[in-house]
Amino acid sequence: MTEKIQNLHSLISEIRDAVDLITRSDPLHITGITQSEIKASKEHSLKQAMSLIEHCENLSSINKSKKPYIRVVHHLACSGGTIFSKCIAALPNVYLLSEANPFSPIVNKDSPSFSPTDIPSLAKFAAVPEIETLSNSIFKHNVTELNNHIESIGGRLVVRYHTHTDYNTSKTLPDKNHFDKLFSQTCNVLSVLTIRNPLDAYTSLKKNGWVHFEPQTFEEYCRRYLLHLSHFKKENIYRYEDFVEDPKDLIEQAARKLELSFDESFLDIFAQFNLTGDSGRKSDFISARESRVDEDLLREASQSESYKKICELGWYQSS
Repeated sequence: MTEKIQNLHSLISEIRDAVDLITRSDPLHITGITQSEIKASKEHSLKQAMSLIEHCENLSSINKSKKPYIRVVHHLACSGGTIFSKCIAALPNVYLLSEANPFSPIVNKDSPSFSPTDIPSLAKFAAVPEIETLSNSIFKHNVTELNNHIESIGGRLVVRYHTHTDYNTSKTLPDKNHFDKLFSQTCNVLSVLTIRNPLDAYTSLKKNGWVHFEPQTFEEYCRRYLLHLSHFKKENIYRYEDFVEDPKDLIEQAARKLELSFDESFLDIFAQFNLTGDSGRKSDFISARESRVDEDLLREASQSESYKKICELGWYQSS
């Protein structure tokens, strides 16, 4: 994009030189043409040149002000997000950045470890003030640079954001989708969210030991789940259950939302992609899995007001 703008500026400069040449031309060297014809010709040429200059300047201004696109996939832990992300990664020219988040309390432990490329963590243990603000700034800069680089070689970056950090940890709950909030001023953010039945997702969360919030109840999980849902447009939300029922259709829909090229051959190659957070299925066949929700959780769900609200919104049926 920068090269295109520079080329436009060069063109404008050349046209201005041509206009100067027109205005400085000596009619005494032109024979067989009257003074009035020369004047009319110069005025016509000047108007055409100035019109072209104005058009080029407008194009240059548009290219300067046009915000780049950045694409992001959101999901909570244990909601089928890894296999969905593998399918997105398998689309043509896509480069997927897996489980990125500027500041996760899950990995930022209290003691330092060798991590020479992790500047935010190094800054944290150097006791740099306002570390979360700094981490956000570094994250935004790095993702923007990566996005620009991939776009320059004809690819498309998709960020698989670690949304679990923002909604299901000890961090203060956000008032808005944090990734969109961070990038919306400088980029056009194209985002999709995948969700899973809270009963199944919470069951898997407990099994993996990933309940990072307090109190560790199903009601608290659903309260956070509801907040999460409220930060996304309904048309950008896809259910895991629908995905496993018809993965081709769901990935094609998501590709349109993210403005990615679609090729159904992703079904043949998605399993070759290795991503972090691969806690669930290991096969290369996409299908529904048997629910492992126990009776204790079903009793807890029957008393959960937040779970009831999720069902009333039409996402799932009450069990």
